[in-house]
Amino acid sequence: MGAEADYHSLHFELCFYQGIDYCIRHGLQRFEPGAQGEHKLSRGFEPADTWSAFWIADQRMRQPVAIF
Repeated sequence: MGAEADYHSLHFELCFYQGIDYCIRHGLQRFEPGAQGEHKLSRGFEPADTWSAFWIADQRMRQPVAIF
């Protein structure tokens, strides 16, 4: 995994808890934890529709991405 040691819940501390704490401290109303992952349900995050827009710089990749 690229780490010298295994730290219990480090992923959640970095990816969720620090972000949530930041939102609370700065009065932000929303925190988006990102797509996928059943582990998010157990932490109170409910699925929601979301949209994204991307510009594909490499023209050779535009058609394969559009087809997908």
